Amino acid sequence: MHTTISGTFTRTTSSPEKKCESGWFALSHYLVPVKRDRRTARNVWYRIASVDSQNDVQCIYRVLRFDPTLIAGSQEQDKPAEIDVDYQGWIELSGFAEKKPKTLQLLITRATAIGIVRGMLHHPDPSIRVASWLAAISVILSAVGVGLGLSAFWV
Repeated sequence: MHTTISGTFTRTTSSPEKKCESGWFALSHYLVPVKRDRRTARNVWYRIASVDSQNDVQCIYRVLRFDPTLIAGSQEQDKPAEIDVDYQGWIELSGFAEKKPKTLQLLITRATAIGIVRGMLHHPDPSIRVASWLAAISVILSAVGVGLGLSAFWV
């Protein structure tokens, strides 16, 4: 199941008790109407993309949660949906604009394998980002070690 959500979103400023953690984002559960699809979509990496005024695509990678207190919005009534995303992510999606926009046109799609790795390597939480970089370096070094070990057979 590949959930794709698009539309106009406004960032909600949640209270400190309900604040969405860095690396996560929350949407209304009404945006994914089928319960089975919601259950398979939560706690999965997603690519959130926006297009700024210069037609540059800005994207971030975050993990999805659902929050029933958020407004789903309505295209017919021109009401934007609410998204709870960390401030750093909202600024990146706006293209680092001078003035923070009230709404953004977003396309939310499930992240590919490369997108998941990119999301972890550029995660807003430094502890996850450092651990991801160490894991990537370990994989590269182990591949070099295997390559050197196999090269002994051909020499």
